[in-house]
Amino acid sequence: MTESAKISELTDRDRAVLAEMEAWVAGHYTEETRHIYEHFTCKLEMLQEILDNNSIEESDPHRELLWQRLGATLGTTLTQYYDRLAWKIIDDEFGRSFCLVYKDTTIRIFPIPMISKRLMAGEAVSIRRIFVATCEAIDKGRNEAV
Repeated sequence: MTESAKISELTDRDRAVLAEMEAWVAGHYTEETRHIYEHFTCKLEMLQEILDNNSIEESDPHRELLWQRLGATLGTTLTQYYDRLAWKIIDDEFGRSFCLVYKDTTIRIFPIPMISKRLMAGEAVSIRRIFVATCEAIDKGRNEAV
């Protein structure tokens, strides 16, 4: 993060955008099973299932945006796992972006493009592997901050 970067709280519009992104993923559950979506491990499983079932077609002109919805849900699973991790907005030389910030540290995570960038590069994606690697990086950063 550069010195000119500014971290701020989400606006109401930002919260609405995140909620809309996550609602698309939650919509893959049936009415009878939607309650399990609240647990972060179920969200991780649903994200992988969406990818494994090719729910987002290669020909879809909005596929990168749909993949980013998966990233937003991945970010929320991280906030469920770490109670000191919260969505924020960062304004820097790259523009205005959603990020996760770990309270009282310099840890910044950008989960929204985590999945889409890998898929755009042609990589096979393991949601659990991304989640575990991100948690390991957070834990390492937390330990170094102490």
